[in-house]
This record gives sequence, C-alpha cells and structure tokens, in this order.
Amino acid sequence: MHILPIRWSVGKRLPRRYAKRFCVFAPENIFSYNRCMNREIEVKISIGDSIEKAIEILSEKGIVLGGRVIQEDTVFCNYHGDYRVYEPGTIYMRLRKQNGEYIFTAKQPQTTNLDCIEYETKVENPEAIRGILELSGYHEVITIKKERRKAKHNSYEICLDNVEGLDVFVEVEAITDGVDSEKTLEELYVFAQTLGLDIKERVMDGYDVLMWEKENGIS
Repeated sequence: MHILPIRWSVGKRLPRRYAKRFCVFAPENIFSYNRCMNREIEVKISIGDSIEKAIEILSEKGIVLGGRVIQEDTVFCNYHGDYRVYEPGTIYMRLRKQNGEYIFTAKQPQTTNLDCIEYETKVENPEAIRGILELSGYHEVITIKKERRKAKHNSYEICLDNVEGLDVFVEVEAITDGVDSEKTLEELYVFAQTLGLDIKERVMDGYDVLMWEKENGIS
C-alpha cells in the first residue's frame, strides 16, 4: 500500500513521480486515476421548486441539457461544532455515488465555500475510503441527494440540480488556475444574467451547508 501524505492533497503541486498515480491517498486497488487539482468557482441560483421553469429559462437561451443523473453525496469533515465555521486551510472530503460508481473528492475552500481547490478520483472500494477517513480523524456530516442535468457552454459548465429536501438550483461553474478568481466570479455573474437567471436569488453556500442548516433548524 502506498500512502501519499495529506499535506500534498491540496494547494501544492504533486511531485512529478506521483502526478499520474496519486491525488490524496492512493492505496493500490482502490483508486483509478481521474483528475488532480482544479480550482472550481461557481455561482448558484435558486429557482424555487419548479424544475420546469428552470428548463424553460435555459432552453430559451439555447442551453441543451443532458440526461438525468442521480447523485448521492456524503460529506466528511475533521472538526465538531458549527459546521459552517471552519479554519482557513480546512479540507473537506466527499464521497459521491453516481450511476453505480463512486467518486472521492477533497475540497479546500478559498475565498468562499463556492470557490475551492479540488482533487478528485474514481474509487473502487468506498468502504476502504470511509475507513481511511475515520482513521484520519474525519467523520460523516451530511448526505445530499440530487437529480442533476448538465450542459456545456464555451468554458462553463451549467448544472440543473433538483436537490431532495431543498429546492431547484442552477449552478454555473468555471475551472480556473486561480490567478484572478474575482474576475472569474464577475464573469460568471454576467454569464448567469445572460441566461435569464435572477442574480438576486443567488445562494452563497453549498448544498452541504444548506442541508446542515435545515436539519439543525437554522434558517
């Protein structure tokens, strides 16, 4: 078994000898390589509870959505108390079940929790990942289930999400090198408006925080 130290998991470039073999941890026969570090910045807009309305808004702008995908995301953290309050440099882990496959992601918030450095890889043995996380001091916080449809427009990814227990949302995402994240965010807002989305309905937190607040009676 090969274990890559967690200090290499986010925010630093992997040594060349590891670049194609590791993302966060790399036990043999558990990971199949997918992708390493990206900085993902997104704008999230609430559409209420009408998925038909969201599809209509997007289709009017020529956005063709792909087929439905069911995702079940379990999020882990390594601290207790108010989930919304975290120290700079905190790393969250996510185990996603999608179409019978599992994807493991490490995320480190930057300016907000919608601006994250990410590592991601497919997983063959999700129970081994859970064991590694527990051994590393992580615990399960929340599980989010959603139906997602995606589209691409130039360099942006558009996601239409129907989140169980919450609402319908449209996310507009960009992958960046992080050189000018504020400029990227401004461009995302402008693009979202060209799609006919109401920026006043933007949501500043991830689904994990929104669901945690709901389950804990926090509005």
